[in-house]
Amino acid sequence: MQTILLNKKFESIDIIDYFNSFIWSDRFCDVGDVELYIGTNYQKVNQILKDYYLVFNESEHGMIIEEKEIQTDPENGSYWIITGRSFESILGRRIIWNKTTINGNLQSAIKKIINENIISPSIPDRKISNFIFKDSTDTAITSLAVDTLEYQGEYVLDVIQKICSDKGIGFKVTLNASDQFVFQLYSGTDRSYSQEKNPYVVFSPKFDNLVNSSFYESCKEYKNVVLVAGAKGSDAKTYRSVGTASGVERRETYLDTSVDQDVTNINTYLDQKGNEELNNNKVKEVVDAEIDTTRMYVYNKDFFLGDSVQVEDEYGNSKKGRLEEMVYSQDDQNGETRIPTFNTNL
Repeated sequence: MQTILLNKKFESIDIIDYFNSFIWSDRFCDVGDVELYIGTNYQKVNQILKDYYLVFNESEHGMIIEEKEIQTDPENGSYWIITGRSFESILGRRIIWNKTTINGNLQSAIKKIINENIISPSIPDRKISNFIFKDSTDTAITSLAVDTLEYQGEYVLDVIQKICSDKGIGFKVTLNASDQFVFQLYSGTDRSYSQEKNPYVVFSPKFDNLVNSSFYESCKEYKNVVLVAGAKGSDAKTYRSVGTASGVERRETYLDTSVDQDVTNINTYLDQKGNEELNNNKVKEVVDAEIDTTRMYVYNKDFFLGDSVQVEDEYGNSKKGRLEEMVYSQDDQNGETRIPTFNTNL
């Protein structure tokens, strides 16, 4: 595994291939991160500075170095610990400055937020001159819509992450050949048994490409109906019931939320909060698997971050799972590994 260090001008400073431990995590709908353990005897460690960049030959994502510290261990030696987060974290450097209302086409709504707060803000100091928005032509993106939502003061990252998570799509910020940060929405390809358009990608012991796996399901915290209450100032509370279910299958919860004075439609606002609460209390299904990504199906060739594949274990469990995280790691004991996390709540 090889990582290239770039300075703030995106000039290559060093190739970092000398480390005791390397963990690089790419995520479909969230910020990725990196952690390097480098021995204090590494002569070029002083070149690794905060706000410098790391790019990795196996990933289209890049990282921004944020923290650097020394850990002293009398038995195992002393190490520099270098950590950072992916380019998507740049979105967390801006808030939604002015009161903003979005609705209709999802991509247009997110583009509006980014344009007004990063690309072409009214305050020149807020502009990131090398940040651009790349429109997706994928109908899985262009066909999506959002209800009327109002924001002010929230972090741009949090808003975009929430909208994308609710719709089951991803977002990424990559670096192009012109040293521009490129924001793009994207949707993975379905390669599971639930479709017939694309070749299947299946990880299973019978194909000798599933090293180990764990299937986790829980309905302990699952809720499907929420009673939402909210009021403006001293006004009487308004109540909204969100979700439908009956009998023993009905699982209720209650949410008391504050309502800003400038909210124009309280019913729409409470419905939005109710849907957010239900989305946070869905049935949890997670598949963790260590797979062979170099033989039968090669990662970033046969399948990609955000794609849906089929994962089967020796006990007959078979799930369609979207690849939402890929962790690359290397250390002295285990060598190189690539561990994905699949989300089966699709």
